[in-house]
Amino acid sequence: MATSDLVSTSFGDLLLECGSGSPDHTSPKGSLYSNHDTGRRYINTDAGTTWRPTDAKAKSITVEDPSSSEDLTMFFTDRAITINEMEAVLANGASTPSVTWKIFHHTDRSNAGNAVVTAGTTTTSVSTGSIVTSFNDATIPANSWVWIETTAQSGTVPELHVTIQFTED
Repeated sequence: MATSDLVSTSFGDLLLECGSGSPDHTSPKGSLYSNHDTGRRYINTDAGTTWRPTDAKAKSITVEDPSSSEDLTMFFTDRAITINEMEAVLANGASTPSVTWKIFHHTDRSNAGNAVVTAGTTTTSVSTGSIVTSFNDATIPANSWVWIETTAQSGTVPELHVTIQFTED
């Protein structure tokens, strides 16, 4: 549900807003928004329409010398979670580095799993990284395993680092 019934109050450089629905409106970077319907709070991260829940958590993994066939468990969650964003970077890469990776989840780790991004994500950046905000299946049920698989690798890639930003449902 898009933002409706928006009320804004400015305290100098700080803008506090409240309304109904998830924030999808433009506000200054650092603005705070409270959703009347859910009680969830958000912060604007880009002086545009990008909002991150203030209760977001993160889990990360660094894969040294990644191949094209990694299959590594990241974590187990005993609570239902929703992925909001994923970031990746190829630390210290050279010679046109590239790694294609996918995050999976399932209650049974021996299962093929549900891909968060069906097509996977190809990361080539050794500096600013890649940011993923569009997902096929970002809702992970309670009592699930979360893991990473790589499907392609080229160039010199000493490290693949992936962070998953999420909130508990």
